[in-house]
Amino acid sequence: MTSLARRLAGVARIAREDLLGRRYAREVKFERISTDPAVMGGVPCIRGTRIPVSSVLGYMAAGMTHDEILADLSGLTVDDLHEALKYGAAAVSERELPYRESA
Repeated sequence: MTSLARRLAGVARIAREDLLGRRYAREVKFERISTDPAVMGGVPCIRGTRIPVSSVLGYMAAGMTHDEILADLSGLTVDDLHEALKYGAAAVSERELPYRESA
């Protein structure tokens, strides 16, 4: 394993840890995120809504501010937005992503 690969593996390991130092795992429960096959086909949504986590993350990725998102998606709170980010981080950390060295 190259030095760069070792450093990236270390970064990936650190990324799996939340602010309290616990590792994300499949059994991590999110209080504000739910999946229900009867709601949006089981897509992860903000609990009590039909708003997919991916939509919230998409708004954030598009550069919308918290206030803009909250105005657009009534009923959400800042805590819902933070939980969506945590969920996204956990979802990505559960997968091995391909790595290619750049030229």
